[in-house]
Amino acid sequence: MSDVKGNEELQNRILIVEKENQSLKKENKIFTSALENSPAIIVITDKNGIIEYANPQFEKITGYELSEVSGVSMGILKSGIHPTEFYQNLWKCISSGKVWRGEFYNRKKNGDYYWEQANIAPIKDDNEEIINYVAIKLDITKQKQAKNQLKDQIQSKDKILSIISHDLKSPFGSVAGLTDIVIENFTNYAPEEILKIFQLVNSSARFALDLLENLLNLGRSQTGKITASPTLFYLSQLVHETANSVEGQAMNKGIIVKIMVDETIKVNADSNWTKIVLRNLLSNAIKFTHPNGKVDILAKEVENFITITVVDNGVGISPQDISKLFLLDMKYTSLGTSNEKGTGLGLLLCKEFIERQGGKIWVESQLGEGSKFTFTLPKN
Repeated sequence: MSDVKGNEELQNRILIVEKENQSLKKENKIFTSALENSPAIIVITDKNGIIEYANPQFEKITGYELSEVSGVSMGILKSGIHPTEFYQNLWKCISSGKVWRGEFYNRKKNGDYYWEQANIAPIKDDNEEIINYVAIKLDITKQKQAKNQLKDQIQSKDKILSIISHDLKSPFGSVAGLTDIVIENFTNYAPEEILKIFQLVNSSARFALDLLENLLNLGRSQTGKITASPTLFYLSQLVHETANSVEGQAMNKGIIVKIMVDETIKVNADSNWTKIVLRNLLSNAIKFTHPNGKVDILAKEVENFITITVVDNGVGISPQDISKLFLLDMKYTSLGTSNEKGTGLGLLLCKEFIERQGGKIWVESQLGEGSKFTFTLPKN
């Protein structure tokens, strides 16, 4: 009887163990399914940050397969943007048993950059010793881009309002004041004095017109009310037309504008936007070049793009001012060599119109030696 009873107890224990194993298998299956199908990136490392596990979402976002990163440090994702102190503080937090929460700017396998929101927590054994770390991360790149876009739009609106309230008011005030003087004292002025006053009126009016035109174009562009309409056209013809539009400005200062653009070069871009960009760059070049100076316009093919350059031998730009030129929140203006005023918006508009067509714009300059503004447009 004791043998039978012993066998029954053994069978019962076997059944209990089998049920426990089945339960564990079910739990493991659920846990594995949750990891594999999670919309979050989940990575498990050893206590030194060496990757032991990464779920499919990690592979989807970063481009790295688990076989490529298994046994590799998490540092493989570093973008180089975060300082050493950033990672030191992270390790100080998690190695003390706490959960670290923050954001990473990381780099994918293909070189693209992305933002992650992450929680990193230690995993402990029964003795409360840290044996692993688990990181649960979300790709927040789109949210970051939307936030930055909203910030840019707010800055743009504030800048436009500031310009309307101050810069646009000033030239109209000058026009009104000068015309008042002529009206009230017309009989007291000689013809040459009246001519001089009306030259000032003309200068203020043209400045206001340029400013208003740039304001309208920038506002329409950033609110999406105008979009690029690319067509294939000969660049040389457009360059000559644009140069003709600033001919009077150049002649007044005795500046020679030389066009060195091959007549066979074509670009696939919005011709109106390209004219606006080129006119702004040409106008600036003439403005900051001394009387009897020169301005050159060049173009060449570089891979799938056409590079257009406007070169002057004018006053040049200091390195600290170059960094301000294309920033919306950093207004940079200075008087030309004949005291011409600048709106502070022309280069922002150039950047907007070039980048929205897939091109780039940059400047090379040295004080006293002139400037070279270059932008690219698609070839086809």
